Formats: sequence, structure tokens, C-alpha cells
Amino acid sequence: MRRQQLSVWALLPLLLLGAAACGEDPSTGRPEQDMHMTGDMTTGDMTTGDMPGGLDMGGEDMAPMCPQQADCSATACGADPVCGTDCGSCRDGERCDAGACVCVPQCDGKTCGSDGCGGSCGSCDAGTCNTQRGVCETVCMPVTCEDVGATCGDIDDGCGGTVACGDTCQAPETCGGGPRDNVCGCTPQCAGKICGDDGCGGTCGAGCPDGKTCDAGVACVNEPPTLTFTQPDGADDDAVRTFSIQWTDADPDDDASIALYWDTDASGADGTLIIDGLSEDDAANAYAWDVSALPDGQYWVYAVISDRFQSATVYSSGPITKITPVCSIAQGGVVTIDVPAVDVTLDVTLGGQAISAANTSDTDEGAITLRDPNTGETISLGSVWNDGTDTPLFPQSLRLIEGDYDVFYSVQDAGPSWPINTNRKLGTITVTSGAPTIVIDVPVVSATLDVTLGGQPISAANTSDT
Repeated sequence: MRRQQLSVWALLPLLLLGAAACGEDPSTGRPEQDMHMTGDMTTGDMTTGDMPGGLDMGGEDMAPMCPQQADCSATACGADPVCGTDCGSCRDGERCDAGACVCVPQCDGKTCGSDGCGGSCGSCDAGTCNTQRGVCETVCMPVTCEDVGATCGDIDDGCGGTVACGDTCQAPETCGGGPRDNVCGCTPQCAGKICGDDGCGGTCGAGCPDGKTCDAGVACVNEPPTLTFTQPDGADDDAVRTFSIQWTDADPDDDASIALYWDTDASGADGTLIIDGLSEDDAANAYAWDVSALPDGQYWVYAVISDRFQSATVYSSGPITKITPVCSIAQGGVVTIDVPAVDVTLDVTLGGQAISAANTSDTDEGAITLRDPNTGETISLGSVWNDGTDTPLFPQSLRLIEGDYDVFYSVQDAGPSWPINTNRKLGTITVTSGAPTIVIDVPVVSATLDVTLGGQPISAANTSDT
């Protein structure tokens, strides 16, 4: 059978007939033939399969259904001839005719003067024609701005003079910018657009749905989420108990969700889930991975970052090497035990603010202590303030064994800024080679406490020296 190439518009009647004919043939009780179409109707990249009546379209590509941007180059108003997109509207006193704005003579209620289209509505046998009102008057009576509804610019007073109607238009409106002359207005510029700014403070079309942005007014698109690992980076990525996975991410039009996995190679995305549900909007961009249960070896990390429309899978540039310290004892041999030490810098802030003379003094300061939850050992970091030099004692550089530490706060000198708590646990920090700087914040809240007795304020009526 001969192959045919048709446009989608030519097939539209067939599509409608096919839709109306779905189901059983009442005369036979057998299912009717279906027409199958595959491809993308928005781009016109389509093929056809079985057609009603056995018509074989041969699987050929069909003509494009509609270009992405409407063609209004030859159309000033109404719908464009390709996609039916609105190409604009005409001003007052005009009508749209075959895509062109045509002047409509305005002679209703007039006996003389211009018809607005270069013609005449008549002439006066006696008296003078008031060109604004379009009537013959014995004595010409000039019109006012209010008479014709003008709010800006200069108008003809109908008697050979002009009247100034002011200049009160505010951007984006201009004088005559809308459908009427001498009236402040703005005409939306939405010809060929389905979204985006209309130039008048509004939006063309219905706008884009949540999670998508307007691309040049012709399409609503979703920017894909992106993620790049910064740790592991392929250099000195050994881990004994934990490893700090770190990355940068972005999704300009959505809050993407991140899932982390480990894999024994750097391909296939067939690994084991570490954690999911991480927010791309979270500024931390880090996760402390507990590797203590994994056998020694190399492990690649990959992330799947997804928004409501797109997703991406990204592998780290290098693996993490899980190691377990091993000591061998042999007759007459030497036993070597490695202590996994990490150089780390600890800093302390007060309510998110750096320590300074503005919030700390000799009589207003606190102290920080670390505690190893595995051994109970405590490490006193001391006061946050140097009373002799009146300067902060943090940040401090320490060498610690890799792992988790509980952080405790105690008041050193009670003052108006630092909390009065003693031995208060602030949380837990993870010391790893991938997190060389750790900030410990002391959250502070000012509160007023009051006491009542049985719901009644304390007073001489219910309280005394005895």
C-alpha cells in the first residue's frame, strides 16, 4: 500500500471519528478497530500504526502540529493562522478583519465633522461645526476634558483650539497607551506568548505552574536539579567509623529531594540506600555516614536528586576507603597500633553571633567541654574569653580521635549575655577528616519567669515571712 505523509490538522477528523467509534460494534458485538499514534504531539514528531479500515500510514513522521512560538508577523489582531494564539486586539473605533485592524466610521449622533477614518459625517448649512461634538452650533462651545473623558495630553476643543488635560499617567501606563486616545492606559504585549510579563504588570496567559519557569514567553520549562560532590574527592578519603559526605546543589524553581547511595563501583546506579529525603534547600549540604558496619574496601557514593519533573544521578569523583585498624602479634615481633587522629578547628558562637566584646566580658562568659560517649572521657576546652587580653579564646585547633563527641556548656561568669546553665548538653559533633572546621553554637533565649500560688499572684494575702 502506498505510504502517505499528512499533517495533524488533516488527521483531526479521523481522530474525532476514532474517538467517537471506540468500543463494541453494536451489529457484531466485536471490538472495533483502533487507530494507534505514537510520539510527541506537542512537537509533531509522530508516527501512526493501525488505522480504521486497515489504512497503513507506514510509520512515517507526520508534519509538525504547531511551532513552539506563534507567528504574528503578518497578523495584527485575533488568532494567528498557525496555532490560534492571540496576536492582540484593536483600539477603540477599530475592528479586526482577517488579522488586520480596520477603522470603523463613527458618525452615530453626528451631523458634521470627521468620521474618524478620513471621511466626513456631513457639513453645516448654517452655524459652525463643533468638530468634537460633531454638531452644528450657532456659537461654537469648546468642549472640556471631562466632556470627552480625556485624562491626559492635549485635545481639540472642537472650535479650532486645544485643551490641556494634564500628564498624570504612572508607569507602566502612558497617555493613549491603552485602547483610547488621551486616556492613561497600557496594552498588554502578549502576542504569541503563553506566559511571562505582559509589560503592564500582569502575566500573559495563565502563567506557569509551580515548579516551572517561563522561557522567553513561549514555553513553561523546568530547570533540572544539579548536584556535585565535594567529598569524597578522590584524595585521602579514608574512614574508620564515619565519613562526612559533602556536596553542592541547586534547583532554581523547586525544592528537590536528595537520596544518597553507596556502590562497589562507579556505574550502574545499583547500589544500597544510605539516606533519602534530604532537602536540596537545606544549606548544610552534608551527611555523616556511619561506615563502621561495612567490610574494609572501597565504596563509591552516588546521589539521586529529583524534583517533581526531572531527576539526575551523580557519582562521586572518587571512592571512600573503609579501613579497620589491625594489630598483629607474633613471637618476638613488634605490634603497631594506629590511632586515627584528625586535626580539627572548633569555633564557638553565641546565638549565631561571633564572640566579641559586644556579648562577652570578664564577668559574662561560658565554657565548653567535650565528652567521648564511648569511653566517658571529658575534654575541657575552657572558657570562651581571655580575661587578660579581653579577646576570644576560640576558634581552637585540636587533634582528636575520629568519631562522635557530646558537647556540654557551663556558665563561667554569670552576666547578661551568656546563659546561666551549668553542664547543659548542646548536642553531638562528628569529628572526621572531611569536616576540618566545626562550629558549636550556644543558643540563648531571654525569658521572664513568674510564680503563682493556686493560680493567684503571690501577695501578702497568701504569703508571709512564715
